[in-house]
Amino acid sequence: MGNGYSGLRNELISAANGVDYAYREAQYDAVCAWGMPDHALLQRLSALRMPVFVANGDSDPMILPHYSYLLAGLIPHARVKIYPDAAHGFLFQHHAEFAADVGEFLA
Repeated sequence: MGNGYSGLRNELISAANGVDYAYREAQYDAVCAWGMPDHALLQRLSALRMPVFVANGDSDPMILPHYSYLLAGLIPHARVKIYPDAAHGFLFQHHAEFAADVGEFLA
């Protein structure tokens, strides 16, 4: 990777430019399909028997926090943590707290 933010930015742009149109279309189609939940499939989440940690930012415009609570409500033994004053990049904004929370969850 490059040095600092500008190097990383340039590498990400180069990588994005290398992605062909068909790949971008397939990813777009997958995102659109994912946004239309199949309730029968969602109910299958109740079969999960392992603990699950659901994390989100309280201002995430892409995955609204109430969906995090909905997801956790469908999974037995799920734990939810909503990080304050944070959006989709909450794990970067609250990196130390998130790392500690994940460490505690995995312990």
